[in-house]
Amino acid sequence: RRAHTVVTLSAFVRSEVATLDRRTGDRVVQIPGGLDTEWFRPDGDAPARRVDRLAPVLFTARRLVERTGVDALVDAMPSVLSRVPGARLHIAGSGPLGEILAQRITDLGLGSRVELLGRIPEEELRERYRKADLAITPTTALEGFGLSTAEALACGTVAVVTPIGANPEVVDGLSPALVARSAAPTDIADAIVRVLEDPDLDALRDRAREHVHPRWAWPAVVERHLDLYRRVPGLR
Repeated sequence: RRAHTVVTLSAFVRSEVATLDRRTGDRVVQIPGGLDTEWFRPDGDAPARRVDRLAPVLFTARRLVERTGVDALVDAMPSVLSRVPGARLHIAGSGPLGEILAQRITDLGLGSRVELLGRIPEEELRERYRKADLAITPTTALEGFGLSTAEALACGTVAVVTPIGANPEVVDGLSPALVARSAAPTDIADAIVRVLEDPDLDALRDRAREHVHPRWAWPAVVERHLDLYRRVPGLR
């Protein structure tokens, strides 16, 4: 309440602030999270890739906790594989659900189709984004911005998201098909298959990077923060 301005990364968080305190909500300025789009970018030396419709690679980079929905994504894979038998899912990240997810993958008979990569370095993360045919952000609660989705898009890879938190905002303007009906495994699976089979997927991939660059690149985001500080009374 004493702040001149409150900065949030998304309209979702802005609404959360307004729920906590309506008057503070009126002073919110929304500035998106920034990312290094010079690092997260397509491989310019490689020819443009298109989805392998027989064996598409799905990728997600998530903290392995309940909120991020990785368990729902694993549970979605049998339905995905029933329609796209050659699909593979690679999961990067670590967290307390690691052992539980490994057991779930075994119980569902997905050992040859779902791989837990653990925590990976930035160089490998970028390559995984580049090589994926589709990125997935299966959040089930409280997604404040969706940085991993933005990183995938910056690398030229289309991302499917759940309708949770700020997820829909990150892909808004690309295609409604990228947002699953819910965070339930069946709806995540339906969205994945729908996008993989979309005849306009090539066009979506061509537009993915320009959706986030340059507007979410650090120079643009920093300038918005500087402009905000210039407008705060009493600051030089």
